[in-house]
Amino acid sequence: MGIEIPLAIHSKPHHPAQRTVYAAEHTVIPPRSVVCVPARVQTALPEGRDYAFEGRHRQAAFYSYLVEANFSRVQAVNDTGNPVTLRRRDRIGTLYEADMPMACAVESVQANRQDADECAKYAAMVMKKTIRHTA
Repeated sequence: MGIEIPLAIHSKPHHPAQRTVYAAEHTVIPPRSVVCVPARVQTALPEGRDYAFEGRHRQAAFYSYLVEANFSRVQAVNDTGNPVTLRRRDRIGTLYEADMPMACAVESVQANRQDADECAKYAAMVMKKTIRHTA
């Protein structure tokens, strides 16, 4: 058809590069246990954004999860039979700005009984139609 659509592609504004996460305090992780480790980054993170934490350490394992800009602890796992020592300022992982274009915010809402009944009736009706069309 020969349709031209002008597109301008720009990088995300203020998109920070990855940030190193350090142990904020000397911490000993006992054998076969999970401990919350005080953590910090060297520069302040912009508020109102989510960050993905990916742990990396030569002896301890860390859960990967989302944190906010003001996070202060991460969970460390020691699956070995020996204690693991994290020194203050040990590198324990990396933060990335969580870029999830398909994510949706979810809030807890309490539905009243009438709304719940209507939802159940609608779901039953849809199921009946689906069964009729597939049979």
